[in-house]
Amino acid sequence: MPEKAWPAAPRPFPDETFGGWFGRVAGRYGITVDELAGAADICLDLNPEGRGWLLAGAPEGGPMRRLAALCRLAPGDVQVLSAPAPVPVGEITYCYRCLVLNPTDVFSPYWRRAWAGVPTTPCQAHDGWVGRLSPADMAQSRNLPRLLKMLERRWRRIERERRHGR
Repeated sequence: MPEKAWPAAPRPFPDETFGGWFGRVAGRYGITVDELAGAADICLDLNPEGRGWLLAGAPEGGPMRRLAALCRLAPGDVQVLSAPAPVPVGEITYCYRCLVLNPTDVFSPYWRRAWAGVPTTPCQAHDGWVGRLSPADMAQSRNLPRLLKMLERRWRRIERERRHGR
């Protein structure tokens, strides 16, 4: 068990991927997901099958208990993180507006487990547009806040082009 819990760690959302939550924790401390795994002294596969850290699965057993203790997570929170994410084929699709407009906590964008698969239908809630994210995109931004900045720039460019009829 850890000697001392971390000062702060965001709580996972019920439909969040483990990798997305871990990326939020890393972002809280301004480090990469690799550095956070090292700080926790936990070996994680942060690039499972070439999919990238965002879709990494939760560790099991002792490593998960250690991580839960470091983050002061309740046993129920651990179960939420242990839920498997669907295996994507190719790029991951997502809705940028759904990503940044979290109705549960407006200050905490998070990656939904449903986006781990590749939905073929557009977002019904937000005008149909969906973004695409590749493992290379995840490699460029090694925690969730960095990924959000990259996706925001992409979103703004697309919105400018849409307004100007391109």
